[in-house]
Amino acid sequence: SAVYRLTSTTQGQIGTFDRQHTISGPATGLAARSATEIYYSSGRTLVRVVAGNPPVATSLTLPATIGGLDYVGGAEPFLLAISSAAGDHRIFRVPLNPATGDFTGTWVTFFQINVQPGSPLASFTYTGISLMPAWGSTREPVLYVTKEDGTAEPGDVAAVVDMHGTIL
Repeated sequence: SAVYRLTSTTQGQIGTFDRQHTISGPATGLAARSATEIYYSSGRTLVRVVAGNPPVATSLTLPATIGGLDYVGGAEPFLLAISSAAGDHRIFRVPLNPATGDFTGTWVTFFQINVQPGSPLASFTYTGISLMPAWGSTREPVLYVTKEDGTAEPGDVAAVVDMHGTIL
């Protein structure tokens, strides 16, 4: 197994003691596919790092600054990435190659969170996202969106969003 250390500073390191990958800017999201394969976001760029000597890194650029990531496995694995740009409430779906885990080179807007005018959610910076099963009557998946607005602890839940993009 591998041990990773990630710092959200101007320069950070990911890897084991003998396998390192330099991060070129602040990391805003982190998701793992396995103990030796991780994804992180820095600005508009998603990076996949596979541990090795040297590690192998590939990247994909999205149209917005990313505030958080979530890896969703299965037969058709993908990353969810939430925009942290002011007034941009998009969540992107980034398909991954099922065999290799690498980026396919494509992305789509998974959905737009429906933020009502005047809602405090409009001013939040989104810092994280996680796809979870709901415990409600429908039990359909929902997204837990975390925020940073200067008035609460980092990682506080800002919204629970259904698969139609509606805040619950």
